[in-house]
Amino acid sequence: MLRFPLVFLSMLKVLGEATGGYIGLLDMILREAGIRALKKGLSKIDLETLKEVAGEYK
Repeated sequence: MLRFPLVFLSMLKVLGEATGGYIGLLDMILREAGIRALKKGLSKIDLETLKEVAGEYK
């Protein structure tokens, strides 16, 4: 059985609410979140950064 960490499921919820399932929006949010994560010195997108970016697209 495949299990995902709770943070991953939280990220999916944030993305689903922000994009309504539109791939183009998903791409834009993930791209911007990736850029911001790198600027913060992170090696991956954290939930805080994702929420920050997704909130701008709602």
